[in-house]
Amino acid sequence: ARTAAYFLPGAVGYLAVNNVRYFMLEQVNPGLMAIVWNLKICVIGLLYALPPFRRAFTRFQWAGAGLLVVGSTLAEVSQWGATDEFGQSNTGGTLGLEVVAGALVLTSASAVATEYAYKVTDLPLSRQNVILYTYGCLLNLLTALVWRSLEGQSSVPFTRGFTAWTWAVVAAQAASGYAIGALLKYVDAIGQVFADVIAMLITVTVSTLLFD
Repeated sequence: ARTAAYFLPGAVGYLAVNNVRYFMLEQVNPGLMAIVWNLKICVIGLLYALPPFRRAFTRFQWAGAGLLVVGSTLAEVSQWGATDEFGQSNTGGTLGLEVVAGALVLTSASAVATEYAYKVTDLPLSRQNVILYTYGCLLNLLTALVWRSLEGQSSVPFTRGFTAWTWAVVAAQAASGYAIGALLKYVDAIGQVFADVIAMLITVTVSTLLFD
């Protein structure tokens, strides 16, 4: 039970982030969100200096983080005020960026807490993933049931409106979760950030092919 408890803080944090993710995508375009998301390397660097890690970044690490921040900032400035073909702001305005900033801090804290759980528990990766995602499934199911009850949709099937694209997202997120678990166990949360950089490039490329 104590071993499983290590994964609970990260699971709760990811629950909150995942439940605002699609709201963020409505407010900020995916490419821009992926760019701003890379700012979490700075937040993670600050969190690493606190217990239980107490690991300070070196000057070279902060320099690398700074370069990433500068690149993200330049990309943000280049898109500020731009609009799409419907006249909607590409950046999403102040509300979108505020929501992304809040989720940024929360996801950074969740990544550090989950990394600690993966490294402090002496279990195979597969069992650790089962523990973490059992929490995730139960917490998200409870959240869904509460929202359905509040909205008077208790009798509506969970999969109503699901399309092939929806199931593709489910499959991609499941594979991504396993890969992130391996990164946190065998590398660290910074490695996850650099994986996000690669994801940013893929997101921009695919978005251009599909939507332009």
